[in-house]
Amino acid sequence: MMSPTEYLATHKYTRAEMERRADRRRLVREALAGYRGNVRVIAPLLAKLGSGMVTFGSSLQQRYGEARLPHATSKPSFTGA
Repeated sequence: MMSPTEYLATHKYTRAEMERRADRRRLVREALAGYRGNVRVIAPLLAKLGSGMVTFGSSLQQRYGEARLPHATSKPSFTGA
């Protein structure tokens, strides 16, 4: 059986450890809550920017794509030489 001094020391340590874990969980929750708020603002903007880049790239591909470039490929050799 523990002496009263040992019990008090163990109780203080356990209580301090529980408070430390609770503070860490609270800080993590606050950090994640703030992060999600930024994602809600930035994600739609990045999606719109990406779709605009795809549209712009498609128009460039239609305007200056492979169909208009001269093909500089050589005819394959089937003789192995």
